[in-house]
Amino acid sequence: SQFFNSVDSIFYDGNQKIAEYECEYINKTQQEDGSWTVPWSWHEYPNEWAIAKNWWKSNGILANMIYLKRMGKA
Repeated sequence: SQFFNSVDSIFYDGNQKIAEYECEYINKTQQEDGSWTVPWSWHEYPNEWAIAKNWWKSNGILANMIYLKRMGKA
């Protein structure tokens, strides 16, 4: 979440259901290799995208795992 990323956040109270849903969604959409799909591409720059896509996958892995950990789900 861009608005709260921990059960200790001031925004967590009143948003527990959506936080739980986000945790379920993150778990459900994880790929077999442990990453998540990057939902965009750089159509005009396929060579650069081949490299950048791995960076974005890594960014997604870290963001999702940190979120799950701070929500007590990892």
